[in-house]
Amino acid sequence: MKALTELNIDFQHQYYLHEYGKVKYAYDFRLIDTNILLEINGDYWHANPCKYKAEDLIPYPRNRLILAKDIWDKDSKKTEFAILQGYKVITIW
Repeated sequence: MKALTELNIDFQHQYYLHEYGKVKYAYDFRLIDTNILLEINGDYWHANPCKYKAEDLIPYPRNRLILAKDIWDKDSKKTEFAILQGYKVITIW
């Protein structure tokens, strides 16, 4: 947020896209008056492929273990959904 503010870029934090009247996905930022969404992916929560292998198990809340490849699949579906809605998604690691 600080970088966007310092660059005088208008943005909305936590932008939601809906499907069938319900929130489908939340995106980190939407640049105002554009169709650009920003996703800020942390290495751990999004299993940065530069640091994790597909079969690595990532401990998640509620004592769950999730495969890195399943996290990537979830993130990919989220990006694809936005693209189908006419948005451009920029992911920053």
